[in-house]
Amino acid sequence: MNEPDWRKAAEAHKRAMPMQRLLGNGMDHADATALYASVDDGTDWADAASALGAADARRGRAALAAGPALSALGWYAAPPPATASARSRCPTTIHASGRGTAR
Repeated sequence: MNEPDWRKAAEAHKRAMPMQRLLGNGMDHADATALYASVDDGTDWADAASALGAADARRGRAALAAGPALSALGWYAAPPPATASARSRCPTTIHASGRGTAR
C-alpha cells in the first residue's frame, strides 16, 4: 500500500524537527503536541505552524489588553534557557500595539 504524499511530507518534517528539538528550542509543549497532531491529520507543516503562531499572538494581544505586559510576554517569546542572564530573560519588548520588538 502506498503512503499518501502528505503523510510522507509530514513524516519528513517530524524527522527534521523531532519533539525534543522543538522543546529544546523553546517551543511550548502544548504547541509542539498540537503541531504534530495537526500534521498527522493532514495539515501542511507550515500551515499548522502558522496557525499555532497566530493563535499564540491572539492570546498575547488579549493578555496584553487585560493586564501587565509581562503576563503577555509568554505568548510572544519562548522561555529563556535556564542558564540565561537576567537581562536576556525579556528578549522582546511588548508595545501597546500588541507587537513585540527584539532588543
